[in-house]
Parts: sequence; structure tokens; C-alpha cells
Amino acid sequence: MHCSGRWAETDGSATPVRVVIADPANDVWASVVSLLEITVKLRIGKLRADFDEVTRALAPAGFRLLDLRPAHLIQMTRLPFCPDHRDPFDHALIAQAIAEDMTFVSDDRNATRYPCGAWPAPIPRRVGDEAQPVTFSTSAGDFCTSAA
Repeated sequence: MHCSGRWAETDGSATPVRVVIADPANDVWASVVSLLEITVKLRIGKLRADFDEVTRALAPAGFRLLDLRPAHLIQMTRLPFCPDHRDPFDHALIAQAIAEDMTFVSDDRNATRYPCGAWPAPIPRRVGDEAQPVTFSTSAGDFCTSAA
């Protein structure tokens, strides 16, 4: 697969993101917002990938699909306004994380500006017997994980 984003890399390195995705204690979600962003970038030539291959790879990689729901859009209208961060895909993903009570994990420096417990803070893990929800994001695809 020729797709940017750490989850799609094939060098086998154990990045923190890969560790979270591979952890069987986590349910891993791919947001439909990410698929929309990939589609848009493919259409305008900013990304090269076989979209069918990307979508076919989700289930075998353990990803479940997170739909965009009205509750996410309502949450999006409540996000604080940051005039220098206007990316609607980021906003939708952050809103999903908040609405689903997940932590947004992203290497995007703007993510920490929103009330979603954004990484680069440590990735939440289990606390006692309670699972700690996590949302994962990359530049070409953004994924949500919540501990089982």
C-alpha cells in the first residue's frame, strides 16, 4: 500500500502508535472522516494510494469503522475557534473523540489546543480494571481506539 500515515508503514518498527493498535485490549476504529479525507486528497493529487486497497486493509488490520453522526457534528459546533487551525477534517475527528469520550492521539501540534486529552500527552492505558479510551490520528488517516 502506498499511503502516508504511520499505521500503513511496513518497516515493522514498534512505534507507540503501532503498540496501541496491536494491543489486543484495544478496539481500533477508523473514522469515516479519515476515509473522506483520503478520498479528497486522492482526487486532488495530494496522495497516491489504491483506495480499494486501503478500505480492504482496515478489517484485516483490526480496524472497525466509526461513522460520522449528528452528535459528532453538534460537538464540532462547540469546539473553540482557533483562527489559524481551519482544517475541517481535524475538527470533525476531534469532535468525534470528544463526543465518544476518547483521547485524541495525533502528531498534529494543533490537537492539544482542544479539550480532548490530546497526545503528545502519554497514551492512556488501563487504570486498575478500567479501560482508558484512546483516539488515534495520523496525517493521512485518523483512527479511534478504545480499550475493551
